[in-house]
Order: sequence, then structure tokens, then C-alpha cells
Amino acid sequence: MHSSLRTSTLNHFQRRGIELIEILPMTAKGNHWILTVVDYATGWPIAKAPLKATEDAIADFIYIHSLRCSKRDLC
Repeated sequence: MHSSLRTSTLNHFQRRGIELIEILPMTAKGNHWILTVVDYATGWPIAKAPLKATEDAIADFIYIHSLRCSKRDLC
């Protein structure tokens, strides 16, 4: 291999995509938002339908399902 070529390996939840899907029809439980995280290393998706799309709800989701999961094998 040429010395200037580098290979990189992604670790679990080292790189992720996070998306908030806009207001959808309300469910029986009162949810109408969808938050998703996809781990680019494994393709593992996680989704949640929060009651509100507030900064706190989004931050909690990112912490619980993304940052915390990067330190453990299972969430």
C-alpha cells in the first residue's frame, strides 16, 4: 500500500446521522414527531416518537441513544 494512503475504520456510534421528522398525524398516545439516529458504522437505526420536539427531548434522545450507546455494547 502506498504510504500516503490511509484507511479509516469507524467504531460503533463514532459517526451518526440524526434527524427530526416533522409533524405527522397524531397517534392515539398523542405523539406526532419522529426522532431517528442511524449509526454509520453498522447501519443500526434507532427511532423514537416523543410527545414534544423540544430542545430537552432532542438532547435526551441524542444522549441516551447515541452518546451513551457508544460506551456500551447494548442500549
